Amino acid sequence: MKAALASSQHYIPAQWVMLGMALLVTGALIAYSLVQEYHKIEILEQERLSTQARVADRTIAQQLEAVYRALLLAREEVPAWRTSGWQNANRHLKGLDDAMPAVRTILITDAHGTVQASDRKELIGKNFNYRDYFTVPSRQSDPKMLYLSPPFQTTFGIFTINATVIIPGPRGEFSGIISATIEPSYFEIVLSSVLYAPDMWSAMAHRDGIQFLMVPQQKGQIGKNLAEPGSFFSRHLGSNKDENVLTGTVYSTGDNRMMAIRTIRLRDVTMDKPLIVAIGRNIDAMHATWRQEVKVQGTLFGIIALSGVTGLYFYQRRRKLFDWQAAESLMALRQSEEKLQKIIDGSSAVIFAKDLDGRYLFINALYEKLFGISRSNVIGKTDYDIFPRDAADKFREADLRALQADMPVEVEETVPHQDGIHHYLASKFPLYDNDGNPYAVCGIATDITERRQRETEREMLIKELQENIAKVKILSGFLPICASCKKIRDDKGYWNQIEEYISTHSQAEFTHSICPDCTKILYPHYYNKMSRGEDTENK
Repeated sequence: MKAALASSQHYIPAQWVMLGMALLVTGALIAYSLVQEYHKIEILEQERLSTQARVADRTIAQQLEAVYRALLLAREEVPAWRTSGWQNANRHLKGLDDAMPAVRTILITDAHGTVQASDRKELIGKNFNYRDYFTVPSRQSDPKMLYLSPPFQTTFGIFTINATVIIPGPRGEFSGIISATIEPSYFEIVLSSVLYAPDMWSAMAHRDGIQFLMVPQQKGQIGKNLAEPGSFFSRHLGSNKDENVLTGTVYSTGDNRMMAIRTIRLRDVTMDKPLIVAIGRNIDAMHATWRQEVKVQGTLFGIIALSGVTGLYFYQRRRKLFDWQAAESLMALRQSEEKLQKIIDGSSAVIFAKDLDGRYLFINALYEKLFGISRSNVIGKTDYDIFPRDAADKFREADLRALQADMPVEVEETVPHQDGIHHYLASKFPLYDNDGNPYAVCGIATDITERRQRETEREMLIKELQENIAKVKILSGFLPICASCKKIRDDKGYWNQIEEYISTHSQAEFTHSICPDCTKILYPHYYNKMSRGEDTENK
């Protein structure tokens, strides 16, 4: 038997290993798929952000090139304007401004920084030799260079940058500048056009690190210095590349982003300090759909794993219990069942057991005989399958009381038979498992139909006697009676006529007549006629 047990248990570790391997492979496939999807999203977003950054780069570069060419054309006319007067210059500059949406204001200064001509008359005569867009070109004085000033706030309160070229003198000396103020709203349109998701923003900064534009605008960002160690701006410049896609925490906003950053270069023009454009997405928002997929896949895998582990555990537990019970108790159980069945079949009482739901577990032979039903048709069924509902309700109520009681419950039950109604006195009590929990109710019932009939007859007889006794008062004991006149002496010593005494001490009533003997003595004449049959009524 032990060998059989050992051979039946060898499969348990193997099943756990197989389940673990299956779950491991499934989890690995799901994880690999999710990681691939994550990288696929990152690669796709890198490509999209890079594309949008290139679009912004080209658009802004084209406008800067157009501004540079316009400034060069205006510079060629400066000698003539100095001779003919600056009024022609003002009209020309106004025409250039109107023709270029990227330009807000154009001005021409002398070597000292005083405005000689402008499309805005209110600027003529003002001196801007303190502005970076004047001081830097005046020092370097490179006639081929396009100078882009750091962002600043103009006289009109606009935060912008200036694109400037110098005006060389006859001997190549510095003799002034032509400067165009960039229109921020135009570049805001350009930066807005490259956004394709609500979580995105784009920005443009000067090479010195000052942020010039941000779309959508965020408080405190315009004019912020991005040239800080570890910032995206510093990492981009430190790479010595014109294009980068970086991920991490943005220095200016503090959120986690993927950023495509480009240094704007002009094809045939040298700038002293170029502009930097950046377009980014929030990484959490970028992977929102992926995270939802992770939750779905994780939940499904969890359900699969939990189902597999739980199912295998209970399967092995049931199998293990079954094997042990089958190996150690099968023969003993069969012997016990046979002995028990013989005992209960030989009993003069009806014996049965039902589970907690009221289904019959076993019955004895007397049950089969009395109710005319075979054991195979009873086991597994309830009283509702065998008896009328009202009787079954009472049986079920008694079973439940027995399951809840601490001692056997005696109940008298009326059971319908094929030959009429029978009465049973049943003792019901719960059966407990090894853990002390009830798993069945057992009943032992004795047929008391004849006893109930005798009791009923006795009760009827007693009732009848009681009724008769109630109608008659019985005289008992010795009565002192006169031997001559037949009077009776009562307990007070008085002599009473016999009829008076009996009437007082009972419910009897008297009527008077004369017997034949007394008639013969007292009324002989009438007695003789009566004896001859004569009519004495009218005599």
